[in-house]
Amino acid sequence: MLSNVIGNEPLKTLMLRMLKRNRLPQSLIFEGTPGCGRRTLSRAVAAALLCSDPSNKGDACGLCPSCVQCAAGTHPDVVELPHDTERRLIKVETIREMIVEEAYRSPLLGERRVFLLPAIDRLNPQSCNVLLKILEEPPVGAWFLMSKPPGNMVLNTIISRSQVFRMQSLMQADLRQVFMRQGMDIGEAEQALQIAHGSHRGVRSGETGDAGQYPRQALHNLLENGLVLQSVNAIVEALPSKSSDEAVTDAAWQRMIARQWLDRLQSELRVELRESCQERTLRHIQHIQRLKGDITLNLPLRSVVEHIALGSQ
Repeated sequence: MLSNVIGNEPLKTLMLRMLKRNRLPQSLIFEGTPGCGRRTLSRAVAAALLCSDPSNKGDACGLCPSCVQCAAGTHPDVVELPHDTERRLIKVETIREMIVEEAYRSPLLGERRVFLLPAIDRLNPQSCNVLLKILEEPPVGAWFLMSKPPGNMVLNTIISRSQVFRMQSLMQADLRQVFMRQGMDIGEAEQALQIAHGSHRGVRSGETGDAGQYPRQALHNLLENGLVLQSVNAIVEALPSKSSDEAVTDAAWQRMIARQWLDRLQSELRVELRESCQERTLRHIQHIQRLKGDITLNLPLRSVVEHIALGSQ
């Protein structure tokens, strides 16, 4: 249920208004850094779309058979691609079989089907082209709820055929609720807040997936203290040496991981900016945005890491 989603209150209100008026676009993208609740929000919107007895605000009732199945992850009319911590790249065969072919099938329980595509920056060009065809003329009753990190890492044609909704990083109070909902006591939640910085990702062991161990201290040290070779070495050594996908070279894999780390660093800086507006923090955010472009240009990763230190000037 949308009412149970933590954080991003203005966006939740907008979703409810659109659902109530039956104005929710069939293709939409939630843009936000990993750990801000993109998947949770997508699932809540899916439940509202499929609910057989929605509230007068447009939210799912939470009690009907459809809502019960959505909560259990067993609804036959919800198709969800693997999360980005489970598999990095989305192959074209997956898009054809799980999205395109399924979108043209009739719903099993009601009149709608919902397709959840987390982190569509994992789509290769072939996958994007296949997805694009169905987004151009979506079947009646089919909704496509996608997500991606900030920045343009998706084909413009995909973006142009979808409505993009931007999500904010979670505030400290929001994260505290998330951690306690996950079963932490107040003491554990307070400790987790010290390393969270706007994201619940990576706080519990085993949540980093293929992204390796996020070198937060070393990254911030370069921003604050300039070129410290020990920090540069720590970041480079933390990059995974092997790709978990045979179709991707190790060098390309490292660039994707480095980009993910810079996304998270930028998210942490945005939290700092919201809680204490400082010109220095704003400059850091702009500097990291430029560095993400350098990764796209295939510049040597060590050089990109060293250039993080320029943000301290």
